[in-house]
Amino acid sequence: MTVPVGPVPRTINVNLDYAPARWGHWASALQWTSLSSRVVTNDDQFKLPPMSTLNVSIRYGLRLFNRPCSARLDVANVTDETGLTISSLYQVVPCCGAITR
Repeated sequence: MTVPVGPVPRTINVNLDYAPARWGHWASALQWTSLSSRVVTNDDQFKLPPMSTLNVSIRYGLRLFNRPCSARLDVANVTDETGLTISSLYQVVPCCGAITR
């Protein structure tokens, strides 16, 4: 069954990057994303529940071919949320709550 997805009334993205000088070339980052519930059908019969995800990453700065670059390890959804979200291409994709009635 194909249904239109309503707008996301509230989206919060919080990004923290931490790279103290004593860590040398190492740095870390956290990203927390929170979405409010979203109406899936025009008659408000189905909704996607609110969802929050947490992503973490570590980064190492180095030089490659005499150019500065960084190697990065990202771990997405470390809290193992389940549900659906809307991609940057406006497609509904599995990610992180089930549709509730």
